[in-house]
Amino acid sequence: MNTFAAHLISDLNDFTFNVKRYSQFKYGSKRATKSLAKDLFERFRKSNTFKDFLQESEGKNILLVPSSYYYVPTASCALGHYFMKRLNVELIKQSRRPAELGRIYRATNYIADYAKMTGEDREKYISGDSYRVDFEQWDNTYIIFLDDVRITGSHERRVNELIKKAESSNITFSYLHMYYAMVSERVTMPPQIEDYLNTNFFQENSKRLTYIIRNHDIILNTRTIKFILGLESIIFQDFIAHQSDDFKINLLVASYGNGYHTKNEYQENLHYLKQDIDTELDSHSISQFNLSNY
Repeated sequence: MNTFAAHLISDLNDFTFNVKRYSQFKYGSKRATKSLAKDLFERFRKSNTFKDFLQESEGKNILLVPSSYYYVPTASCALGHYFMKRLNVELIKQSRRPAELGRIYRATNYIADYAKMTGEDREKYISGDSYRVDFEQWDNTYIIFLDDVRITGSHERRVNELIKKAESSNITFSYLHMYYAMVSERVTMPPQIEDYLNTNFFQENSKRLTYIIRNHDIILNTRTIKFILGLESIIFQDFIAHQSDDFKINLLVASYGNGYHTKNEYQENLHYLKQDIDTELDSHSISQFNLSNY
């Protein structure tokens, strides 16, 4: 089985990782992201899977491919960024070529919170999604498909479809599915456990996000942006009043990049945000705004 997980979830009352830190990571905490990446790498480095990886990747380019996204990267992309830094240091120590970052392009973007869905609803929702991949980049590589958590395996099944498509096109590669945590195959858990993990620290509270911004530094991701734009208008305006101009502009650019300005539920807050920004967007070079903020 081409799968590695730093943590197995087998008991809802006994997690082997810090759930609050995981929740902070999902909402963009750079501090929590670095902590999870370190934990993931160290557990990988000490595993037999790592030994197999070194052997199977010999003489091949190594690609790290986080979960798919449309315009704004997901939390797992940030996890992959910091994981790859540690992996590359180890590879260089062993006189190996460092890994490169790959990408699965998502053709559509959705508003609904996937983590709150049942397993059946997840399959229906994701079946309407489409992906684009540069298969030539995969040729003669070892690919690590990295995601933060596996609950039902819906996303993994979509990645496996891409793998089969690449193999049918005579693209030669080895691969590994990697997760920070995954539900043990020996137990059955409600898919909504993912929502519990995601929101454990935040509890839908904008003040806790402000705490992260001020104390942890923040990496804007899709979940964080949707949470902010989905706030009630009065709460949103109060939240925005306490943010820097750079944060506001990054939020605006990211929101438009993901197409959230076309969603009715976000239009009022985005209109307010545009009016609140003192400096006209076209007076800046968009390239100076670092959406990933790594």
